[in-house]
Amino acid sequence: MKFLTKTVRIRFSEDDKNLMLELKKQKIKSTTFIREAFRKRIEVELPLLIAEEKLKQELILTPF
Repeated sequence: MKFLTKTVRIRFSEDDKNLMLELKKQKIKSTTFIREAFRKRIEVELPLLIAEEKLKQELILTPF
């Protein structure tokens, strides 16, 4: 089992807070929900960001 030892403070808007309260009413842990959402977003966007960065580096090295 992985122990969660790091903490991060995140600021939410009033609408986000209301959504978290709605999750709580549905008996869904908001911390787990947020953690999974971050993980999914990173899995999708990280390869794209890496590809963009490689392209930028290639353009810098070979501008013509």
